[in-house]
Amino acid sequence: MNGESIYMAMDKVADSDAAEALEPCLKGNKARAGRFVPAAAAACLLAVIAAAVIAGGAVEKRKAQTAEASPTEQAEFTEQPLASEEPSPTEVFDYPAPMEGAEWLRFFKHAGEMYYEHRMLPAEADIFGDRIGIAYFAAELNKKHEDYGELAGSVRGSVYKVKGVDPRLFLCMREQDGQVVLFINETNCDFARGSDLFEDMLHISESGMKLRMVEYGGDEEHYYELDPGHSGAADELIALMDRGECVMQPTGVYSGLGKSMDLLFCREDGLTVSVTARRGGFVELSDHRITQEGKYLRFKVDEEELGRLMDELEANRFEIPDDEFRIAEDLASCAKDERLGKYVPQTMPEGYELVYAAIYRKIDEQTGALIGAERIEFELKDAADRYLCADITYYRSKGEQSHANYDNMTAVLFRESAMIVLKGDFGVTEEVFREFVESFDEP
Repeated sequence: MNGESIYMAMDKVADSDAAEALEPCLKGNKARAGRFVPAAAAACLLAVIAAAVIAGGAVEKRKAQTAEASPTEQAEFTEQPLASEEPSPTEVFDYPAPMEGAEWLRFFKHAGEMYYEHRMLPAEADIFGDRIGIAYFAAELNKKHEDYGELAGSVRGSVYKVKGVDPRLFLCMREQDGQVVLFINETNCDFARGSDLFEDMLHISESGMKLRMVEYGGDEEHYYELDPGHSGAADELIALMDRGECVMQPTGVYSGLGKSMDLLFCREDGLTVSVTARRGGFVELSDHRITQEGKYLRFKVDEEELGRLMDELEANRFEIPDDEFRIAEDLASCAKDERLGKYVPQTMPEGYELVYAAIYRKIDEQTGALIGAERIEFELKDAADRYLCADITYYRSKGEQSHANYDNMTAVLFRESAMIVLKGDFGVTEEVFREFVESFDEP
């Protein structure tokens, strides 16, 4: 069922095995949740395989598909051909799994260096620079870095530079649901000082990034902003980060690092970079691993000065809404979609709650821009795990008649520019399913 798997990190690889096992690794991070961290909507389970961390628990999707539900006419626009022999990145693929019940974490190779999925950003993030090309799937468990060709990896899709950031640090992709995947270079460790990364590559000072803070607790995140009267503390922190001396520390070893604070440096166009400050006198791009070394890349700074600044940040902050950090869709955000949002019902059967919601969009592969929604889908469930599923697809109706089968708990509704497929599963009553179908009355 979408959104109901567990996301668990297991980072107990022996140091002696790490370098070889992580070529390429299948590792866990805080990227694939509904926001920036593992939460209820996460979609895979990590486990250790041959000393490499593997992402598992493939998402099981249930879709009601009948002969009557097959549209003969789709969106107004057509797919633009791409100058590549690789298949279109907007097509749906079955990715070969490394083992039964597992799926690859996403990575690809570019310019001789390996990029791994690092963070998810909201669809509104306008960070796309020049397109580099199309990544293609060529992943195998026993392959080493040198065995991969240009843009080969475990993903398929257009790869872009990130505006205003050195491409040797970050690259990005756009998913069909609009979310932005930020990839980080986990080969390059050519840093002496923090300024080599934070200024020369990320341009953190000149880009006017605003400092926010986040605290994680279970499935909840709380976001904070620094009181404007203490903005000097943010400037001092950046200066301290820039002076830090680069160190490489083994993965899985946290002794001496001290209590951590999660910082978010946010650019106006939606780029959000997560930095971890540790009271033991270390700062790092969160989860910045160098895979060939099997180590984390951190910067050693003055412990006393960092502790003082962390105290000032904690004492002079105020909580802010999480809206700009939200990645997972909900029914309210689906209802705001310009194309299909009017078909999302305002009411739901009593006792049912949202499991997940997604908007699948058409993408301009040359620029990464979103063109329009092609489909909205969501699932609801009650306390007895009875499910209601909805699939709203952009479709130019030719006068087809809506119909419902209450014995099978299925319905196909036709609207002016949408086809709506509904399904009830696992003991949904006819009364509830009728109420669900009726909630999709003409807007």
